[in-house]
Parts: sequence; C-alpha cells; structure tokens
Amino acid sequence: MSKVSKIIQEYFRGVYPEHVRRNFASWLMASKDFKEKDESLLEVWNSLEANADASTEKSFLNLQSRIVSGAKCPSKKSDSFVGKLCKVAVVLLLPLLSATATWFYMKGDAAVPEEIRLIECIVPNGEIRNIVLPDSSRVTLNAGSILVYPQRFVGNTRIVYLNGEAFFNIVRNEDQPFSVNTVDMEIAVLGTVFNISSYIDGGNSSATLESGRINVSFKNGDYPDVALSPSERVVYDRVSGFVEKRIVKVENIIAWTKGNVVLQGAAIEEIAKIIERRYGMNVLLNSNKYQNERITLKLDDEAGLDELMNVLHHLIPGLHYKTDNNKLYIY
Repeated sequence: MSKVSKIIQEYFRGVYPEHVRRNFASWLMASKDFKEKDESLLEVWNSLEANADASTEKSFLNLQSRIVSGAKCPSKKSDSFVGKLCKVAVVLLLPLLSATATWFYMKGDAAVPEEIRLIECIVPNGEIRNIVLPDSSRVTLNAGSILVYPQRFVGNTRIVYLNGEAFFNIVRNEDQPFSVNTVDMEIAVLGTVFNISSYIDGGNSSATLESGRINVSFKNGDYPDVALSPSERVVYDRVSGFVEKRIVKVENIIAWTKGNVVLQGAAIEEIAKIIERRYGMNVLLNSNKYQNERITLKLDDEAGLDELMNVLHHLIPGLHYKTDNNKLYIY
C-alpha cells in the first residue's frame, strides 16, 4: 500500500479533532497525487457499507440512496471529471449530511428521509452556475463549489449545504426560515440577498450581506452569533480562529457573479486558488518570496489568464511565470 493510500485509509478508520480534519481536507483537495487519492477514495467508498456498524448503517443507506438517486446539476465537463469531484464531494459533505439524518432520527420520523431526495450541484473549475431552488430562491454558484439541497423543502426550515462560494437571493417565508450550512458556519435568514464564501481548502469563511438581515453562528470555537446588516461582512479565519465584522463594498465582493476579478489585499496563495477555480489551471508556487505581498486589482470578465498574470508580473517585483498544458508555474 502506498503512502497516500495509507494516509486515507488510516484517516477514515479513526476519529480526529477539528484541526486534523481540516488539514486532511486541504491535503485531499490539492492537485498533487490526485489520481492516487481518487483511487483510494473509491476503495473507501466501496467499503463503507460493509464496514458500517449497526448504529450507522441505516443513516448511511438513507444518505447513499438520496445521493445516488438525487438529480445532479448539469455539467459541461467530462463524466470522469465530475465523477472524481463527486466522490470527493460525498466524502467531504458526509458529516454535514449525516447531521440531517440524525435530526430526523432524533425527531422519531423515520419515513421523512426516505421521501426526500437530495440534489447535488457540483460546479467544475472554470464555470459559474445559476440555479433555482424548490422555493423559487435563486443561487449563483462560483467555480469549484458544491451545493446540496432537498428536492423539496419540508418541515419548518429550509436547509442547504455549501462547500465553496454562492450568492443567494432568498424568497421570504417567515413560517419556514432558510439556513445555509458550511463547514464553519450556519447562516440563518428569512428573505434576503447575501454572499457566502467557504471553500473547504481555503483559509477562511465569510458571509456578506447585500440586503435584509442574517444571523451567523460558528461551529468552531466559543464565539457569539453575529447579526449582519446591509453592507456588513463577517470573516472567520481558520488559522488564527479570529472573527471580524466590518463594512465593505458589496459590489466588490460579488463581482465574481458577473465574471469579474476583484482582489483586495489578497495574498499570493489566495490568488493561486482564484486562478485554479476561474481558469481551471493547476497552480504551483515554486517560491515563498511573495508571501508578504498583498495585491489589489480589478479585471473585467473578458480578462484572460495571460492578462491577469501580466498585471501580477508588473505589480509584484521579480515575479515570473510560465504555463505548461494545464499547469501554471509561479517562481
């Protein structure tokens, strides 16, 4: 068994603290050794049902049937790419989905999970998708994002699960509040317009409000809930554990929905992630000499990778780059 396979197999055999799970997820989503990771994940996936004990088997089978039978967001990418991303998505989202199954179980309503089919919308790098939820709420999903939601909303809440970035325009329904769950946060709303960015492999999670009002609660650490008013943004830093609320220009935060690139004091690692998602490239940073650089710039939706890299080349002294097939080297 290879080192990569051993890491994955051992991880899914144990229970680890939050910082270990977060680091594992970041390593898993990285492009290095992706083929081997994919094969190892498939082995884990195929063995889950056989290894599940009596207390977890029913919940897992419910989740599996809903994931497999649920409709999927249409994709222009190849089946192999989406299949690969889907398997990673299932592994990363399983803890979130398990919370739903547990909630129904605790309520004693075993019939409800059987009736609900989950729709998983997976957006490959290089694309942006617009979808309409069962309640007619509208969502714009950024590249590399995953949104999971029921085919119909039942009960007294509307719950969706997000890994990535999304811009929500929610239909107001006081009898059925709307909730977005990410790995770090739960955002409670009635009817409002807001943006959430919470990529599992990113350094932070954030919520930005355009109109209405939202309440943000945090799953890690002992932080009080944060209520946002229009033009306010809250950011949770996963490294420092710091939570900050501030006034922002919402149009800059949601510029991505129009295909524009707006960077505000962005570090080179953040820029690399944006390039990977926007242009579908694998970015390799061959030097750490740019770690102290902070970049602010704006590019319209017609800007290509060459234009972006040319701007960065002039903004960051000494920065060089080259492309080779699907790889971008920054050195």
